[in-house]
Amino acid sequence: MAAQMNVLSKQEPVESPFTRFVVRRTLKKLSCDVCRSSLVTDAESARTYQSYHLLTLKNNGGLVITSEGTVKVIRAAEWAVRQAAADSRRSQPIKMLEVLFMVRKRIGSEDVFLLGEHINDTRYGIDSHHNTLLTLVVSPFFKH
Repeated sequence: MAAQMNVLSKQEPVESPFTRFVVRRTLKKLSCDVCRSSLVTDAESARTYQSYHLLTLKNNGGLVITSEGTVKVIRAAEWAVRQAAADSRRSQPIKMLEVLFMVRKRIGSEDVFLLGEHINDTRYGIDSHHNTLLTLVVSPFFKH
């Protein structure tokens, strides 16, 4: 009899070392508390995840539980990079602005980081904290 595997639901964020790396790196670059908290999920909310007990077992004091929005942006960026890498007609390496464009196109106008009014409160011309978060979360896919 084959063992049945537990599969994570699509609503459950996937905690990978790269995802945690992206969040930790982004947290170091942010000074806005609202933006910092939008990258992670509080421990109380995370208790409902099937894999929460595994996360707590692996916790060595620096547990970061990524928010669903952060995971969605990272998955969209991974998809964009894979799409560009699979394009055999491509002669130039993919640029960060191309990936940002593809990520924005993939997630649409959705407020993935759940910033709400904070987006309007921090709007400077065409830039806002939402755009800054997107850029910071996508940037680890590129060498600087």
